[in-house]
Amino acid sequence: MNTVREVNEWLSAISAGDVLEIAAGSGRFTRMATKALKDYRSWLAIDSDEDALEENRKQCNDSRIHFRSMRAQELDFPDNAFDTIAISRGLHHLLPLADCITEMIRVLKPGGLLLVNEMHSDVYNGKQQTQVMWHHLRVDMDRILGNDHTYSFSRKEIAGMFEGKNLEQVTLLDYIPDELRDAEQMKANYSRSLDLFKGRREHPALLQRFNDLQKRLEITGIENPPHLFMALRKKGQKS
Repeated sequence: MNTVREVNEWLSAISAGDVLEIAAGSGRFTRMATKALKDYRSWLAIDSDEDALEENRKQCNDSRIHFRSMRAQELDFPDNAFDTIAISRGLHHLLPLADCITEMIRVLKPGGLLLVNEMHSDVYNGKQQTQVMWHHLRVDMDRILGNDHTYSFSRKEIAGMFEGKNLEQVTLLDYIPDELRDAEQMKANYSRSLDLFKGRREHPALLQRFNDLQKRLEITGIENPPHLFMALRKKGQKS
């Protein structure tokens, strides 16, 4: 098992050039990676959730970082436009995923890096399983509301998504994020989300799962699930 420090140390040797971050959300990876990288020329963070992008924007004070509302399924860029493509904890939000991966590779320059950071479901203990179960409740709520969201992939599934895609593996690191889980804040967020379902036929079952997970949280606890960090290089000569 690797560590967050080892991921950051690997990034610290990378000159990333012009970077496109897919499904950037509220910016956890944006801030971590821009700080860890050796250097980069520009960073464009895109997401279809404009509220999340605005939160990301508020927390960034680097003039090289820009933001744009865009869906990963149809990237509005020419072929071979970026030196680096990054996506963190976003694969399970993209549908159809195969189309999104094709688009990422299309806009990546030959010789450029694709950085993938994704949690997976191959947990090591009950605390990590608690987090996966909470995440799957969120997935089911999002699906009912018509939002793109899928259950956590297995480690093998994540690695397999990029096989046969004109990419070669540069590095692969397994680690567990070291940020603390705020259980009370998480419960409050889920409780607010459940309010959206009041009066709907799905509400009783969702509420029961929420209550069961609160009990599990008290008894078993919660911990971040394992993550897979991959760097892949697009085959071909750099221009």
